[in-house]
Amino acid sequence: MRTPSIIRRWRTRLSDAQTNRLRVQLAAANDLNRSLEQRVAILQAANEGAYHVQSIASGNACLKDNCSLCRDASRAGLA
Repeated sequence: MRTPSIIRRWRTRLSDAQTNRLRVQLAAANDLNRSLEQRVAILQAANEGAYHVQSIASGNACLKDNCSLCRDASRAGLA
């Protein structure tokens, strides 16, 4: 026995509605993830900057080759 056409249409509409809801949820989760990743990057950059300043203040330079903060401090005689 075949499923009546009205039932098939009803199931299709329900399935489409659920798919649309899931797309909206996925987009919202992706936006949240993107904003959190940006926030972590900003905080990490601030943390690295504070670490460099503290290292220079204590007379230690970091081990990075191209660190402009440490290079400037060594030129000034601080590190």
